[in-house]
Amino acid sequence: MKMRVLGLDPGTATFGWGVVDAGGARPVHVAHGALRTAATLTLGERLTTLRDGLTSLIDQHKPERIAIERIFSQSNVQSAVAIGAVRGVALLIAADHKIEVVEATPSEMKRAIAGEGRATKAAVTKAIT
Repeated sequence: MKMRVLGLDPGTATFGWGVVDAGGARPVHVAHGALRTAATLTLGERLTTLRDGLTSLIDQHKPERIAIERIFSQSNVQSAVAIGAVRGVALLIAADHKIEVVEATPSEMKRAIAGEGRATKAAVTKAIT
């Protein structure tokens, strides 16, 4: 059974995303990109920009599930708080759209896509394309 999944790599400056159709032998790439915000914006302005961009992605791609990276280790507390705020916005949007959310560490996501938790970005790209 095919399922469209929107994968999210949250960040305040660069918020990565990718859409795949899963359910076959391998995920099939649909689209990918990044939502970007300027460093000159306040955190609130960045969250608003990301909210609008993520809502647009959901409206365009109509995912049935969202996979989002968990914060697994962060030595910079200020950065961790900002990423937590971005994740909160993404989780709220998913709830508003009644989309199931799966949370995973980066290595868990890499293992699910490329078969190896330490896969490079090139290996993940190759597994999808």
